[in-house]
Amino acid sequence: MRSLYSILFRSYMVIALVPLVLLGIMLTVWIASGQIDASLRQEQAMARYVAHDLGQHFSMLEDRLFSLNRYRNFATLSEQEMRDVAQEMIARKPFIYSVMILDETGRIKARVSSNMVYDGSEPLDPVDLRLYEKVIKTGQVNYGPVHDDPNFRESLMLVGVPLRDRMTGRLEIVLLAQFRLDVVWKNVVDQNYRDGENIFLVAENGNVLAHPNPSVVLGKRSLSLKDGHRIRKDFDGKWVIGASADLKLGGLTYRVVAERDVQTALVPAIRSAGVALLATLLTAALVLIATVRNVQRVTHPVKLLTEAALNIKDDGFYPGISVTGFKEIKELSLAFDSMTRNLQRMLEELEHEVQIRKESEEALVRSEERFRALHNASFGGIAIHEQGIILDCNQGLAEISGFDVDKLVGMDLLQLISESSRSFVRDNIRNELEDAYEAKAIRKGGVEYPVRLESRNIPYKGRVVQVLEFRDMTSQKRAEEFIIQNEKMMSLGGLAAGMAHEINNPLAAIVGSCQNLRNRLLKENPMNIKIAEECGTSFDNMVSYAQARDCDKMVESIYESGKRAADIVKDMLSFSRQSDKSLVSNKVTDLLDRTIKLVSNDYDLKKNYDFKKIDIIKEYSDSNGNVVCYSNQIQQVFFNLLKNSAHAMADKEYVDDIPRLIVKNYIRDDMSVIEVEDNGPGLSEEARKKVFEPFFSTKEPGKGTGLGLSVSYFIIVKQHGGSMEVFSEPGEWTRFVISIPVKGPGSVSGVGMS
Repeated sequence: MRSLYSILFRSYMVIALVPLVLLGIMLTVWIASGQIDASLRQEQAMARYVAHDLGQHFSMLEDRLFSLNRYRNFATLSEQEMRDVAQEMIARKPFIYSVMILDETGRIKARVSSNMVYDGSEPLDPVDLRLYEKVIKTGQVNYGPVHDDPNFRESLMLVGVPLRDRMTGRLEIVLLAQFRLDVVWKNVVDQNYRDGENIFLVAENGNVLAHPNPSVVLGKRSLSLKDGHRIRKDFDGKWVIGASADLKLGGLTYRVVAERDVQTALVPAIRSAGVALLATLLTAALVLIATVRNVQRVTHPVKLLTEAALNIKDDGFYPGISVTGFKEIKELSLAFDSMTRNLQRMLEELEHEVQIRKESEEALVRSEERFRALHNASFGGIAIHEQGIILDCNQGLAEISGFDVDKLVGMDLLQLISESSRSFVRDNIRNELEDAYEAKAIRKGGVEYPVRLESRNIPYKGRVVQVLEFRDMTSQKRAEEFIIQNEKMMSLGGLAAGMAHEINNPLAAIVGSCQNLRNRLLKENPMNIKIAEECGTSFDNMVSYAQARDCDKMVESIYESGKRAADIVKDMLSFSRQSDKSLVSNKVTDLLDRTIKLVSNDYDLKKNYDFKKIDIIKEYSDSNGNVVCYSNQIQQVFFNLLKNSAHAMADKEYVDDIPRLIVKNYIRDDMSVIEVEDNGPGLSEEARKKVFEPFFSTKEPGKGTGLGLSVSYFIIVKQHGGSMEVFSEPGEWTRFVISIPVKGPGSVSGVGMS
């Protein structure tokens, strides 16, 4: 609450000081605005003057080029004479970087540069060609774009000048000259330079072409000049007052910019504003002193009355008070006496009522604290809701769902449930089902996850509502899936071993007989020739017959099919056979790098997809050490994963992205973790669950056996006692996560298959 003193004081201040302060501010702004306008006019005049001077300078340069044809018929000179004239011009005019002389057909007759030597075989640059064609078409002087000399880092301006035959008036020669823009610019600016001022040249697209600070030009800095002049920040971040003027060269437009530091430009305004401010402050001080004295004359009697009231509040004692002064204050004193007696009686009644309410509130707070402790101690998510609208929730629900507690309160509970389970959960809430059941929930980012729900009716703030518990079942479902997969693969391992041994015998006979058939039917040797002659024909006739009937292709097809079947049998045997090589300490990152190199050079992969077009990102932790493992088997796993990723990414069309592989390796809980992630088409949830099953493949028939990932799974889980998981976002990415015990199989309990 504001005091009488503050009210009166502020009133006087507003009436007396505010107009004075506003007058001082307006005067300061007026002075500063006038100085800014004057500075802008000065910079505008400087920019126009430099632009005019620079235009005159380029006109003089054009005239010097035209003078080559003024005293001689330049078109009749020989190429050597033209080269001598160009060399003499470059030697005498340091601002000329190079001169090229072309005839009306575009043939280069002479080409001379101050820094380069030409042998005459160099083709015409596209920029030079466009300028040449423009000069031929218009018959007038034209300018080309400013560009940088890559060898000497100079800014060069290209100009084309037409020279006509003095006898016929026909355009027969075009001079293409490159001017050193820095030299020309320095000659002009040095004549107009004022201390504290920056003058620079800007192209039509905003690129800075010439600047006192060479790093601005070399850094390809640009400047937006949508308005002609303004106050802005320069390239060093300092405030400057700047203006610009157009410079027309041929069909091109440039801008000359002149700018000056704001502090330097506003020095006169600052001095004038300081004098005005000082006068304002002195006047304000006098007004302040007069205000304080007048306010105290009014507030002193009120202060005495206030002190008496404070004595009553603190000590309950009213000594009485004699107040002199204004009539209104005397009446206030009499009313104060009467009020004091009434307040004493009311305070006694209020103290009794407050004591009763205080005891009730303390009991309510203790009850609330017990409820909140039980509410937040739950290991799952708790939501108190009424007809699906969340009234309260614990931190556990926020952690599970990804929403803040404040966002959850007031939200419809069904927004946390996946669309596939929403109708089912809605019916259970309406029916007040208290049995536990499972459903699909959805996190803040849209990711679905399994959840166990259980509901109870409870009293809450005077009414009966429902409390619903969320239990995240992701880890439990993953463990169940892992156990089912292990049991399935172990059973299949024994079956695969028996089948493989049974198939191997007839398969060996097929492949061996096919090799014998190929050797006896198609291979030329003395025995085959002799038998053919004994049968009354020649070996060549027999081969011709076999080829005419495609017997050679049939034999080759049988042989290739047998080899493919043998490879499948070999993979099937991998399900049950232990490695015959010894465990060796290897660095996982070295195995990864070697496998990436091997995959990049694999012919079967390269003929379908160029692995080198994939952007491979390696994220290896510095803490990586050696891992005890079967190196050849681990490399086989890496090879299968990288090859599958490459094939998957080959089937996806990339618009604003490129194929990308992210390979990670780090140590976590005595396990070496390897992640292989691609940005391919991803896997559906059904395919993700079956990806490690033998003979399951997402590829087209004939492009894979479906055993690569199954064998990889057994190598990691069975041979090395590790784990292998797959995660995927359909249409976005797929990630395989491998964990291998650092100290070898069996060194970490609870991991892998027994």
